[in-house]
Amino acid sequence: MLKVAAYITAYKRPEMLNRVVSHLESFGVSCRVYEDGVTHQFRGKREFWRTWDDMLKDAKKTEAGLYLFTQDDFLDIDVKRILTVAGTLAASLYAYNLIYDGRVCKWTGIRAKKISSTCILSGFIDCNFFTNRLTLKKLGFHMNPVPDTWFVSHQSSGVGCQLSNRCKKAKIPCYSPTDSFGYHGDHPSVMHFEERRKNPLISIHHDKKP
Repeated sequence: MLKVAAYITAYKRPEMLNRVVSHLESFGVSCRVYEDGVTHQFRGKREFWRTWDDMLKDAKKTEAGLYLFTQDDFLDIDVKRILTVAGTLAASLYAYNLIYDGRVCKWTGIRAKKISSTCILSGFIDCNFFTNRLTLKKLGFHMNPVPDTWFVSHQSSGVGCQLSNRCKKAKIPCYSPTDSFGYHGDHPSVMHFEERRKNPLISIHHDKKP
């Protein structure tokens, strides 16, 4: 079985965080938590890229077959199904979103395309995905700073946009599942409260209504 290393961002959701860690560890996944205001001084949305830079640099030091990046409110991640998919992509460049929430890519200009009954070539990744070492090496195991000008007209941290466009430039395919690998509900966001209240990101499953 592939060795799996998980990197989890967190902020003031201890019960959810414990549930995420316990669940992943039950599958033998090695977890490292980056809790804002605990692991480091409070950074918030504007410096979220720094936390991602920490995670990618830590990933460089860890030899694993699969690297999983997620957060404290992505629940019941289907590790077995992820391992099956990752096994078919082990020798390829790729980044695979953990959930499908119906979004269309606005960051890269790539039109989403369903390439099988289980997979969408999405053209973007957000901050919850899995990949391999080959891909992280191609991305350089680092984040670039997100400029203050980004926040003038954007609600997000800029991390997903940067990673998506760097994947596009490096010709790294970005995928989404048609049936989400985990559950993300309509609970309040601690980073994009107003935006997510208007436009919640809810994982889509074949056997559940979003």
